[in-house]
Formats: sequence, structure tokens, C-alpha cells
Amino acid sequence: MAAFPSDPPFPPEAQRRPPVFPLRCASAWGDDAHGLWVEVAIAGVVQCFRWIEPGEFRMGSPSGEPERLEDEGPRHGVRLTAGYWLADTACTQALWQAVMRDNPSHFRENPANPVEQVSWDDVDAFLQRVEEMLPGVEVRLP
Repeated sequence: MAAFPSDPPFPPEAQRRPPVFPLRCASAWGDDAHGLWVEVAIAGVVQCFRWIEPGEFRMGSPSGEPERLEDEGPRHGVRLTAGYWLADTACTQALWQAVMRDNPSHFRENPANPVEQVSWDDVDAFLQRVEEMLPGVEVRLP
């Protein structure tokens, strides 16, 4: 069932792609079974991003779903009016180290592990530094 069954498909096919592809800062890019992707080198560490198309989906569990919890509904339509690029993994310790010159993580066995032990303020500072490294690119939490 469509999120908004009475409406025509949203958005029209021509508006599903990013306005600019590839991104100016991309070192590699493509289109695979999962959609558009770009790789961006940030402080020497490569991060892959996936294009999230604008569109519609149903959010929440159907009321009759087995083991459904009360806070999983009500089911409703959601419309994303604009697409965006989303990192395909959590921020790694390697990327955090390269940008912030520090690794606050407790579990340091593998630099490909997600960074942990960071506050919202730490993340805000990280995002600001990444924006400085990638002029013209806006970086935000999803």
C-alpha cells in the first residue's frame, strides 16, 4: 500500500536523483543494486555515502502484527520531500582520529570499529571540522 494512496507517485521519477552527481568532492562513484553511492576522502580516510531518494513509506507496525509493542504505532505515511546523502556506516575510529586528532573510544582493537565515548558536543565539533575540510558540503546528523 502506498503511503499516500490518493496522490500520484511522489516525487516524479525525474526528481529522484541528486541535483549534482557525482559530488564535487567524490573520489569514486557509481550506481549498484542499492542505488547511487559516492566515496569521499575526509582527512585521508574514505567514507562511502548512499543517496537516500525523496519518496514515501509507511512508518510503524500494523496493529495486528504479532509481538507488536504499543509504541510501534500508529502506522502512518511519511513523505521525504528532499533526498540526501547518508554515510553507509557509523563514523569509524579511523575517521574520527583523522579529523579530530584523538580517539576517545574505549574499544580500540580495530580502527574500523565505530567511534564511541563521544558527546553531542564532540560530534558537533567533528561535523564542523568536516565541513571545513569539504568546502561547500553541508554535514549534519540524520
